[in-house]
Formats: sequence, C-alpha cells, structure tokens
Amino acid sequence: MFYRKKKPLYIFLAVSLAVMVAVPGVFCPPAGPTSALAADIMSSYQALKKDPTSQVFLDRLYEAGATEADLESFLNDLDGELRRGESLTEANFNSRMFSVLKEVVTWHPVIFKALSVGFPEEISYTLDKKELHPSLVPLRNAAADSLLGTTPPDDKSSGGGGGGGGGGGEGAPADRDTVEQKISDQLERGASRIELEPSGSSDEIVIPGSAIKKVNEADKELHLKFDAVKIKLPVGVISISDQTRFSLSAKAVKRSQASKAVSALSRGQKLAGDIFEILASTDSSVQGLDFDKEVTVTLPYQASEVKADEERLLDAYRFDEGGNKWVAMKGTVDRSWHTVTFSTSHFSQYAVLIHDPARDVKPASSGEDKSGIEPTTPVPVEFSDMKGHWAQDYVEKLAAAGIVAGVSPERFEPNRQITRAEFAALLVRALDISGSGQLKGRFEDVTAGAWYFTTVNAAADAGLVNGVSATRFEPNQAITREQLTVMIARAMTIQGKTITGSEDQLNIFQDQKQISAWARKGVATTVAAGMVQGRPDGTFAPLANATRAEAATLIYNLLN
Repeated sequence: MFYRKKKPLYIFLAVSLAVMVAVPGVFCPPAGPTSALAADIMSSYQALKKDPTSQVFLDRLYEAGATEADLESFLNDLDGELRRGESLTEANFNSRMFSVLKEVVTWHPVIFKALSVGFPEEISYTLDKKELHPSLVPLRNAAADSLLGTTPPDDKSSGGGGGGGGGGGEGAPADRDTVEQKISDQLERGASRIELEPSGSSDEIVIPGSAIKKVNEADKELHLKFDAVKIKLPVGVISISDQTRFSLSAKAVKRSQASKAVSALSRGQKLAGDIFEILASTDSSVQGLDFDKEVTVTLPYQASEVKADEERLLDAYRFDEGGNKWVAMKGTVDRSWHTVTFSTSHFSQYAVLIHDPARDVKPASSGEDKSGIEPTTPVPVEFSDMKGHWAQDYVEKLAAAGIVAGVSPERFEPNRQITRAEFAALLVRALDISGSGQLKGRFEDVTAGAWYFTTVNAAADAGLVNGVSATRFEPNQAITREQLTVMIARAMTIQGKTITGSEDQLNIFQDQKQISAWARKGVATTVAAGMVQGRPDGTFAPLANATRAEAATLIYNLLN
C-alpha cells in the first residue's frame, strides 16, 4: 500500500479531491442562493478534459492504470454521496469532501491504486505536512469555486472591487472583497481590534490571506461574531500566503444532524442549549485547522433549560468524536449574559452542558442489592441529619444516583465510621463493576452468605482492594483514612487517570511521617489530583477511621 503505517486514509484523499473535481474558471457563480452542489461533478470533469494544464494530472492517472470509465464511475458515486449530506461551505469543504471520499474511494480499488502509483510525491508531501501539495492547491480552489458557486479572490472578471458580474449570491459566503474592505476601513480609523460578521444569511467568514497579513502587521486581534457565537483570534494566530483563503464558520446544528454527539451524552449530562459546529480551514489544510495559539470562544446557553441548583454544574464541552465523549473545556460562566467562555486550539462540535457526575453511574435496579453502606436500607434523596453539613451536597447527590444509602430513610449518620466492606461496595457501584458470579471467594472471612460477598470479590478482582493478609479481608473492620485513600488512587488508575504524585507532596501534612510506607504513593496521588487536602488542623490522620461523609466525598470527587 502507498500510505505509511497508521496514517489515516483521508490525508491521502486530498490528492484525489484536487485531481478529479477541478477546472479553473469553468462555472460562473449562481445568481441566487447556493445549494449543496452548485455544479455537477461530471460537468466539471468533462471541462477538465479540455484544459491543457489539468490534462497533465489526468494523464498521470491514466498512465497509472485507471481508465476514463473507471474515473467516470468514481465521480458519479462521489457526486451522489455529496448530495446526500449537509451543504458544502468554504469552511467545511475539505473535511466534508474527505469524509465522502474516504468511503467512495474504497468502492473503486482501481482508482485507489492509480492515485497511489501516479502521485507519490504529492501523497508523501501531504502525509508529512498534513496539507495539500502546493501544486494541488489551485485545483482544490477551482473545485471549491465550481462546486460552491463562489468566485476566487484573484478573479478579475467582476471589474475589480466593485459589484460587477459574478460576485456570488445572497446565500454565498461573505464576499471577500467586502471583507478585505471592512478590514482596511477599520485599520484606517485606528480601531483597537478588527471586528467581522458574516454577510447576509451566511454562517461563515472567508478572509483572503492578503487581508490576514494586514491584520498581523497592524498587531490587531480578530473578533468574529456569528449570531450568538463569538470567537476571538489573538494577534498572529493565522499566518498564510496572500493567495490563500482562511475560512471560519459557526452554526447551530439540529440534534438530528448531531445524533452521534447527542447519543454520547452521559447519564449525568444534558444540553443547556444548541450544539454548535465550529470549523476553521485554509485552502490547503487537510483535516481542518489547528491553531498554534489558543483562541477564545463564547457560547450561549438557554437560561430556561437551567434550574437554580444546576448553574454551578454548567460548562462548555467539546465533542471528541474519536473517543465518543464530551470533554469539559473548564470555561467561565457568565450568568448575567447566559454564556460560557473558554479557550481552545481545535474546532469541532461544542455545546454548553449541565453535568452532574453523580448521575453518571447507572442506578441499581429494584432487584439489585443496594446494601453497600447499609443492607436493605431505602435510598432517600434528603437526610434530616445532613442539613447544613459540609458534605450535604455530595451525599444527597450520590443517594439520588443510588450509590449511597442512609442508615434509615431519614438519617445518614455522616460521622459514623464506615467499614472496609461498605467502602468496597461503594467503589464497585461508583465504577459500575460487575461481579463474576463466583461461588468461592478470595478471602476466608468473606463468606458466600454475606451481603458483601459479591462486591468485595468484584473489587478484589478489579484490583481495587487487597486483604489484610493473603486469606483475610476483615470486611467489618472500620476502614482507615490511608486505606480508603489508597483504594481511591487505584480507582483512578482503573478510570484511566494517569496522575502521579510525589512523596514531597505529603509534606503539607504535619503528621506525614505516620503514613505507612505501602500507602504513601497512593496518598500522594490523591493529593496531586486535588482530592485530598487533610483535616483543618493540618494533619492527614492516616490511621484514623474514615467517616461515612468522608467516604462519600471522595467517591463524589472520583466521579467528578
């Protein structure tokens, strides 16, 4: 195969995009709004065959083993697939085309092989640089202009900067001459920053490289506003040639169009407004544009979707498509304007979410033993003896999620000691670990008839707990603070968190020398993670028995 091991196929597809769908100057822009494809790909190809410069690329393809029939079949399939999805724009052109090409090229192995044989230099360059080979950029731009119905920035047919023919319709991307003029006007009057918005009904801004150069030379920030979304680009974050175009778009997408992102929401997450798709690209960028510096983004949320006690759970999140999860951006919430502002160097789908980590854990079913803290106890949401307690919020949220229970329907007894078996059961439920259904346990003092038999053995199998000896667990013994903390550190490892603490961090505790040698690494890890801070008197009290409130707080922090 032509591509290097572990290199994604869609990088290679940049070559096929540029080679097969472009003819400079073939189509005039439409008079009205653009559709998914302003031009037919086959029509472009027919004109391509008449263009001497472009014919060179076709000859290389044919010499590598492809036939005209092979190419026409490929282009027909490509055209059909492109018309199935969302509309093409300048900002999503590369990523959308690559996504479709990635699938369609696998249907046509002859074309796949011909590209690999006929364009080794271009492919190698694209793999190494993750951008199109310079010789292919003009073809890519011609393809975009043809299929989008836009006019290249250096097209002189419109009679210069005026409003001559061929300027693009109302629904086309913001006119590039107009964008450059707006930038020039603001620079001439000494504006402290350059502000731009899309024109008409467009949701994208296209800026010529020559205009970007002026902004950089003037040492100005770019502030882009897309309806409710605001994006601030720091000085010099974009550096491109005068002939290259920078495109940025931001738009709310229907939840039906973002079904993968919606389905990836955890049990504890819910949308507080729209999902926004933010895309940035240049003519040559293969997978969209990552910035060398962080840019600032402000997203809105709907106040009507947020209850008073949920405001503290708000944050902006990025949908990680590869990991199929939402990643917190640790943004700043403005409750007056109902916005969240955050920094990022990569654009994709974003949304403001309400996230209650305690609800991420699957609640126990009615037929499941919920006795991790107290056998057969119901699961209330509020406890009379937790009112005003420092751990009230943590305990009641975990109770609502079915992770902890009270000693009675009304009381939790936060200061009561918790046993080793009870805490093991808490961890098993918090991490949603299933027992293996074994009939014989690991420890002689964890008998098959005990309520904690399954949970203790499941915790041991998962590597969460060890016995006090090879054969004994001491399930009813009160757990010490250092034992509990070490179990939390192991749980972090199971979650995939790779925080490593240094024993120097134990110096924050006045009694750090009393921490057992076997526990020091685990305690240091939880300190490094910010989960353990010690007691008000500056001690850790490693051998003191942990309370139910302390255990619940650590579980909550683990989930958070």
